[in-house]
Amino acid sequence: MFSTVHAASTVVLVGILWYPLQPPVDILYIAVASAVLLDMDIIFARDNEHGHRDLLSHSMIPWFIPLIISLWIPVLFWVAVPIMLHLVLDAIDGGIMPFNPFSKWRPPHITIEGGGESARAYIANYWTSGVFDVLEVIIAVGAVIISWSWDSGILFQIVKSAAMFNLGLIIVLSVYFRIRPR
Repeated sequence: MFSTVHAASTVVLVGILWYPLQPPVDILYIAVASAVLLDMDIIFARDNEHGHRDLLSHSMIPWFIPLIISLWIPVLFWVAVPIMLHLVLDAIDGGIMPFNPFSKWRPPHITIEGGGESARAYIANYWTSGVFDVLEVIIAVGAVIISWSWDSGILFQIVKSAAMFNLGLIIVLSVYFRIRPR
């Protein structure tokens, strides 16, 4: 999935876990940054079928350590849980090995047909798959609705604007790739 869905899904997660209160902005930013920055491991990816998703960083196993330590250092909860949400979302569209290095098993996932020839073809197939654009729209709408009730401070305005931008981007890309011939 794209970084926008990882950011938006984390906004939804934080909003749900803090409900009915507004989350502290530092917790929100730590959570979103953790979920999005996980994909920086692409720098170390090998040229194989699953790329950076075959790395240990895209396994659930190492993220149980900060989750356990979060019992004593609570901020680590907001690092580990959004990363695990990121991994669950990645399992839907591209397959990860959740128990790497102990097992090479991959959960069944929805495949994107014919995206191998170019990045543009991959993106076009992703946005016309139906399943992924619906999932991204649901997550983006959830992020917009949840963040809408938060206060009007400048940092929360940035979150609201990002959620609205994400929703707009999803709609534009979906329309563009459905109308434009391949």
